[in-house]
Amino acid sequence: LVRSAERRARRAAAGLAADPCAVLVSRDLDLPWEAGLFAAAEQPILIYTNSESPARATPAHVEVVALERLEPPEMLADLRRRGIGVLLCEGGPTLNAWLLAAGAVDELFLTLAPLLTGHAHEPTIVGGPGLPAPTHGSLQWILRHGDELFLRYRLSS
Repeated sequence: LVRSAERRARRAAAGLAADPCAVLVSRDLDLPWEAGLFAAAEQPILIYTNSESPARATPAHVEVVALERLEPPEMLADLRRRGIGVLLCEGGPTLNAWLLAAGAVDELFLTLAPLLTGHAHEPTIVGGPGLPAPTHGSLQWILRHGDELFLRYRLSS
């Protein structure tokens, strides 16, 4: 949700909706329906699923899209049909692996924070069986804020 009136005006001047569409992926539709995202009536939301169970009653600004196969090519094709050509993914390891394997990721924004853990089953940014081929990142910029580093890479497979 874009709260800044100035940013909303810039989006409108660029021919964009005031609020970008939030896109979620959920196999079972077990979502935190009480979360603020779902309460904001002006926030358009698309939820992709392959769940056979019907979604609970959803607000008018939420559209549940049931796909036979919950995979990036089908989701991305549907998003393109809806006029959504740019997507910011804040996904977990499984979704990241899907999108990277599909060649659908052109940039990676990575935050490095000075927190070390030693658990054997800590999640990584790419889950599952791995990628079919290595993906190379070319550093575009780096920002430092306190002890954290914010990195932006252009990706190529």
